[in-house]
Amino acid sequence: RIGFLGRLVPQKNLSYLIRAFCAARRDGLDAELHVFGTGPELGALQARVEEMSVSHFVCFHGSKAHFEVPAAIDSCHMFVFTSTSEGQCLAALEILARGRPVVATPVGAFPEFLRDGQLGVLSVLDKPEEFAKALVAVARGIRENMFMPGGVQAAYRKHFPREEVIQEYVDLLLERKGPDQ
Repeated sequence: RIGFLGRLVPQKNLSYLIRAFCAARRDGLDAELHVFGTGPELGALQARVEEMSVSHFVCFHGSKAHFEVPAAIDSCHMFVFTSTSEGQCLAALEILARGRPVVATPVGAFPEFLRDGQLGVLSVLDKPEEFAKALVAVARGIRENMFMPGGVQAAYRKHFPREEVIQEYVDLLLERKGPDQ
C-alpha cells in the first residue's frame, strides 16, 4: 500500500504520481495507491485514474481530521511526494516519525533528510518511469525488511532528536523576542 497525504493542489504534481504509479504497476509492482487529502485537483485526478484504467487500484479517502492521521499513515507501507516545490513537508515528518519510508522528488527539505537512504529514496521530478523504479526499489526494500517501521523511526530520531529540535525552536523564539521582551 502506497500512500499520499496532503493537499490536492497543482504544486503536489499528483498527475505525475499517477503516471509513475501506473508505470510501477506495469513493471510488476502489485500495489494500491491511497490518497489522503482533498483540494481543487481532486476531480481531475479522479478522471486521470479512470482514463488510465487504474481505478481499482487507487482509493481517494478525502480529508482526515488530525486525530485520524496516525491511522491513515499506519494503513500504508510507504508514502510518496511528487511535489514541484516544497518547503519543509510536515506530512513527511509525521510519516517518518511513524516509521514509514518516503519516496520524494528533490525539492524543499527532501534532499536533506533522504540523503542517506535510511528514511527512503529521492527520485527525479520529470521522468515517471524513473520515479516508478524508486517505488519498486522501496517496495522491495520493505519486503526484504530494509525499511522496517522500527528502523525507520530510529533513523528519524537519529536525524531529528526531539529534545534538540525543541531546543532549536526555543532558541529561535527567544532570539526573535529579544533581551528586553
